[in-house]
Amino acid sequence: MKIYYYLLFLSLFFISTLLLGQQPEKLKERLEKKRQEIDNLKTEIVEARLNLKPEQVAPFRKLYDEYSLEKVQLRRKIMRAKRTNLSLAATDEELNQSLDELLEMKQKEVEIEKTYKAKFLKVINIRQIAEIYRSEQEFIRRLMDVLKEKPHLKKNKMREIPEDD
Repeated sequence: MKIYYYLLFLSLFFISTLLLGQQPEKLKERLEKKRQEIDNLKTEIVEARLNLKPEQVAPFRKLYDEYSLEKVQLRRKIMRAKRTNLSLAATDEELNQSLDELLEMKQKEVEIEKTYKAKFLKVINIRQIAEIYRSEQEFIRRLMDVLKEKPHLKKNKMREIPEDD
């Protein structure tokens, strides 16, 4: 368990060192690289908590990477939509349409969960699927705890959501 804290602290330490004093164009690139490293760390922690058999590791990793990517892309779309489409200067009709679109995106998130539950069941058992959700929540909680201790990371650097092209 202590290794998780060590790895989490180490990754966040590197993020903080690299983010300070970077040029804006390189900052976004480095930030995305650090996000990828954090995602990889999360995947490793989830895999460790699942106690996968050697023959399960490769298929699980492939499936989990697809699942994570779909979720991240959809969450970024939702965040962008919330930032741009929920302006109080919009008309009631525009707001209504924007909220309907947000609800559709959230429904898509539920559909992704259902789809991948079925796919995961072909590789792992139901208890391991439940452990995925628990591990992800625990990882997020620990990450937030570490970020609370590092106020310089809280600024807009960590809140940027890169545009998908």
